Amino acid sequence: MANEHAPGHGAGTGSADLLGGALSRGMSQTQIDKFFPKLSKEAKKRRAAMKKKRAAKAKANKKKAKKNKAKR
Repeated sequence: MANEHAPGHGAGTGSADLLGGALSRGMSQTQIDKFFPKLSKEAKKRRAAMKKKRAAKAKANKKKAKKNKAKR
């Protein structure tokens, strides 16, 4: 039988890597960044990508709104 409390397994851990259940064990985000700098780098990349995606969507919506307004 596998160890129930092995990191990276179980419900609610989110990522099944070495970070494991750190978050669900009440470890703060800053602590995680300190212990796993590589992960925080990846997280930064992800956040930046999301930001770009959101900006692009907002721009498209503004364009659409302008077009619809012109139709009326």
